[in-house]
Amino acid sequence: MRKLLITSVLFLFILVVQISTAHAVYVSGYYRSNGTYVNGYERTAPDGNPYNNYSYPGNYNPNTGSITGGSDSTYLNNYYSSGSSGSTYYSSPTSYSSYSYPTTPTCPLNSYYDGISTCKCNYGYVVSGGSCVSANSICYNQLGYSSSYDSTSNTCKCDYGYVIGSSGQCTSGTNYCYSKTGYESTYDSSSNTCKCNSGYVLNTLGQCVAQAPLVPQISTTNLTSKSAVVVYEKYSCDYFIVKDSGGDYDLLEWYSGYDPSSGDILKGNFHTYGFHDFYNSSYTRKTHVWIEDWLLTWDDAISQYKDKCN
Repeated sequence: MRKLLITSVLFLFILVVQISTAHAVYVSGYYRSNGTYVNGYERTAPDGNPYNNYSYPGNYNPNTGSITGGSDSTYLNNYYSSGSSGSTYYSSPTSYSSYSYPTTPTCPLNSYYDGISTCKCNYGYVVSGGSCVSANSICYNQLGYSSSYDSTSNTCKCDYGYVIGSSGQCTSGTNYCYSKTGYESTYDSSSNTCKCNSGYVLNTLGQCVAQAPLVPQISTTNLTSKSAVVVYEKYSCDYFIVKDSGGDYDLLEWYSGYDPSSGDILKGNFHTYGFHDFYNSSYTRKTHVWIEDWLLTWDDAISQYKDKCN
């Protein structure tokens, strides 16, 4: 009886030594596609020998800290029927069902352990390519440096006052409007739209242009010549625009006499080229001008004015 006991102990010792000397490898932790972090663990190196596996019944498993239970014949049947005799490591599901982490796992850079079962990215970081990276850096690559990450909607958005331009990058709302509706427009952040500046309206081409001013009706009763109202002029330019009683616009250039202002009523012959004297009935003064062009639309008149004065 004593001899049998010694023999059994010796066999068990040899088996344990065989298992402990089997070459072990460490599997590093990694992120699954759903963002869950799987901790690293140790396993025996694949060698085609099922008897030195941690999951073989009767072997010590350092991952669980206990001897693996079960039937060795059942294990071998499953092992060979699943093709694990090659280089694939067989893992018995029951050997992991009772596994618990003995210590808090070490999480990758820019992440933390949630205290339950997994690692999560720090605030302001998201999972990308299996690592936690700055969310803003992803937005910079997508929309440019005038963008930031919105954690409430988990999307990249342009900063306040910026919009996505034709290049797909965030650009200044003002520059965006300049390219869409011209330089006499501004970006309205409250409505996220481009609006024409005061005194300007959208024309048929979608550009902001100067609005034709409203002028009072001119009575031609008892007048010996035609009358027109000065509707557009600037102190820095000698050219000005008048609207005659027929509703047409004329472009004139002041040369001498009283320099007319917006709202002044001039009387004279407006429909011939050259120099003419007009009577300024608003101030009872004479004005000497050169008629550049007449019978114009408002758009034509303002276009010619800008060519002369800019």
